[in-house]
Amino acid sequence: MPITATSNPTSAFTNVGSLQSKSPNVLVAGPGRLMLDFGVERAAWFEFESTDIDPTQIPQLYASISEYNEPWPGKTLRVRSYANGVFRLETNPQLYEGVRFAWIIVQPAPPVFKPFHVTSVKVVSQIRPSEYTGSFQSDDSILTESWYSGAYGVRLNMMPDSFNSILMDRGDRVSIQGDGHPTMATGLTAFGGTDTYDLVHTMLNKTNSGFVHGHNVVDQGIMPYPIYWTMSVNDWYWASGDTVRFVQLVPDVASIIDQAIGNFMKKNLNIGWFGWDDRIGNGFCGQCNLEAQLGFATLTIRAVRDFANSLAHANQTEMAAHYKTVQANLTAFLRRDKVFGAPFTNYGLHASGNLVNADVLTAAEIETIFSRNFNNTVQICSWSPFNQYWILQALGNMMKTDYAKASIRLCWGNMLTLGKGCFWELFSPEWNKFMSPGDKAPTRPSYCHPWASGVTHWLTSDLVGLKPLVPGYHQFLAMPRISAEKGSQHLVASVPTPHGSIRVEVKTTGSATITSEIHIETMVSGVVGLMKANEMRNCVLDRTSVMVDGRSVTVTSSDESSTHLDQLHSNVRNAHWFTPVAVGTHMISVRYLNCSGDTNLTNLESEYPPFPPAVYPSPKSTITRSGGSWIGKYGSAGYSLLAFNNGTDVSKLPSYVQSIEVSGTKAFVGSDANNDTFLQDPSGTGRSLGFATKGADGSQGTNVDINVTAGT
Repeated sequence: MPITATSNPTSAFTNVGSLQSKSPNVLVAGPGRLMLDFGVERAAWFEFESTDIDPTQIPQLYASISEYNEPWPGKTLRVRSYANGVFRLETNPQLYEGVRFAWIIVQPAPPVFKPFHVTSVKVVSQIRPSEYTGSFQSDDSILTESWYSGAYGVRLNMMPDSFNSILMDRGDRVSIQGDGHPTMATGLTAFGGTDTYDLVHTMLNKTNSGFVHGHNVVDQGIMPYPIYWTMSVNDWYWASGDTVRFVQLVPDVASIIDQAIGNFMKKNLNIGWFGWDDRIGNGFCGQCNLEAQLGFATLTIRAVRDFANSLAHANQTEMAAHYKTVQANLTAFLRRDKVFGAPFTNYGLHASGNLVNADVLTAAEIETIFSRNFNNTVQICSWSPFNQYWILQALGNMMKTDYAKASIRLCWGNMLTLGKGCFWELFSPEWNKFMSPGDKAPTRPSYCHPWASGVTHWLTSDLVGLKPLVPGYHQFLAMPRISAEKGSQHLVASVPTPHGSIRVEVKTTGSATITSEIHIETMVSGVVGLMKANEMRNCVLDRTSVMVDGRSVTVTSSDESSTHLDQLHSNVRNAHWFTPVAVGTHMISVRYLNCSGDTNLTNLESEYPPFPPAVYPSPKSTITRSGGSWIGKYGSAGYSLLAFNNGTDVSKLPSYVQSIEVSGTKAFVGSDANNDTFLQDPSGTGRSLGFATKGADGSQGTNVDINVTAGT
């Protein structure tokens, strides 16, 4: 049932309240439109029923759908009539879209309108039947909702033989190699099991652009995407433990990685695309900028490392040793290069994230990188939640757990307030300052893009630290981020494995002294990692306090515990003590002493502690409507009116502005002295309007670079 129904005009549809009942009976008394909000997005089509409409009026029946509260362009069509009074909106042969809102649109029917009744409205969902075999819960509801929103978005996009994107029938509604990396990682975490392992394997073969068994895919021209594919092969292998089929994919993985190695550090690579954020080229950028070039180089090092670890566990010893050597050589090369290497001053947020994840930095360098690029509320969120996945990983790998949780609240949690169900293709937390739930965003992103789902996988694998110690979970690893701060006081997660689910629950309390209990239910043996220190409260683990099932145990360092721990990021590995546990149900208790309290998290000036308060580089304001009358209000120092004079800019720049550069295409709308949505002409007479846009569907946004004179 729709959660709300709104008619325009109100006289056109009466008894709309019956739509909240099991027997709706809406009288259509005249031409108009009825907007229905079904509350949550679904992969579905829209249809309604009427048995008493005059057949001559059927051609006047239209319908529309959207992810937001305005009809999606191109989706308003005449409905198709079926038996028993069923009228269906069919926007594509597959009969599904991403649908939250729907409209019944009744056009005038000359010469006389004949009233009729609508007795049913529905969205008919089509999804792959997949169980939630994984789960997550936190004392912070935003983290819990984020886990399930990411999982739900992936579930809506699980197709018979692949993972799709239920974008509103755009050209990229296909299986895409790079987009699928966080999507498949979340699928393995939330819906793991034989069926999902096989689905991911099918997807990997479908989107394989290797040079051995592979074939051309739609996105192979984007250089990072085949690299992400190799990382998805690793994720699938570690979850499923299917060594036979992994080895079959090894030649393709090697061909992709070898090509990236051959291009390593080459200047001005034609990367193609690295993300929608303007800091990494704002979309399809060709050679892209230095930040993207740096990001690709460090992504390559990480991919080589991950591949080498997988090869070692698949008994491909010689090849594993080769790529371990390559990893070391690439790292040394990176450090020697004056542009790409230390002290890493050229690295922005995105490249720094990949640099951290490549595991090549010293502890001191990590702190420098964090202070320079990550500890900033205004800049921490990428415009693409896809790219934010690697930034979140980096915060975790720097052992900045409370910052990572705060970034989830800021970069993903704000989406939860504007739309229920899925995460968006593009998002800025700033939109929350002027948008209401269900509103159309300033651009036109999909409101249900599975590439934004990486937060789900991270919450299970990093916050709770539940992951395979060896491929196929023949041994498990649990490394919960123990903290008495919000979001970590009570954590519960289960992960599906080929041997059944493994469940971990963590309860932490205290202030000056912190105590934590870790409850584990497992069908296989494993290793539990205990944080050596609590990062925000500056207290250390009392090693004598560690008890397993009421018995005191001795914890060991990573070097002493297990050779399998070399798969972990060194910063994470070295931050933990370890103890083995056997098959069964266990309770581990620990205590942290001499804690300093939570002063680092009580900055009342910050909305997202421990990040500092938001500081913008210049004053900002949001103008919701100027009525086009800007003279006397704005531009006293200068202005630039884009394409204002029949396509030519009209500008008067102040002395401290050298130039204004606008991405995309400019166009002149027209002149009309009586149209108050047009801008006043600076000459004082008339009104005109021009604009600039980037991208045919408007989803990419428009960059404006204002170049100022140094020192002004």
